[in-house]
Amino acid sequence: MPIALPRLNSELYMQDENEKPRVKSLDRAHFLSSLYLTELILVVLALVITRLASGSWLPYGFNFTAENLLLGLLAAVPVALMILLASFGPISKTPVVEQAMNKITLRLKRLLGSTIPTLSAIDIVLLSIAAGIGEELFFRGMLQSYIGIFGAAMIFGLLHALTPAYFVLATAIGLYFGYLYESTNNLLIPMIGHAAYDVFAVYLLKWSFTRH
Repeated sequence: MPIALPRLNSELYMQDENEKPRVKSLDRAHFLSSLYLTELILVVLALVITRLASGSWLPYGFNFTAENLLLGLLAAVPVALMILLASFGPISKTPVVEQAMNKITLRLKRLLGSTIPTLSAIDIVLLSIAAGIGEELFFRGMLQSYIGIFGAAMIFGLLHALTPAYFVLATAIGLYFGYLYESTNNLLIPMIGHAAYDVFAVYLLKWSFTRH
């Protein structure tokens, strides 16, 4: 799922249109099916590996209460603010950040520029929930149990590395969700936070791609 909000403007669109070769954007059906399949594979791998290693399917903390639901939703706020500051805040005007965000913008536009605008509200919510469950169960629940917070976050970042800056952002987000799980011993909190952030990010991505 997208983790960064691009800063789209006419100059970037012109630059992107002149780039060759152009990567064909996925259509809605292929985008949805590939993401659902990816998250399903992550869930199956996490469950099977955990079962084989520990004899238990789900040895993770799952304490669903109204308070933990609220904590999970609030957990998305710092990540959303980080992306907003990098995209639109004063720091976004610094050359390093501006160049990094522009590269992310171009890559996301090539891959998803004609796909994201076709997603409905239900699509976005369901995909975000699937990503929250699949990725947190695999990376924070299973993988972090064996290689620690930093190792799991690095692999999470590498698998999201559309650009070097995207890798750094994804790794930072992985560290953050890993710390949430480690400190609360409740995997539901990073799951909810991840899903809530993805809803926010994809809606803003959709707005960015349709406002021109």
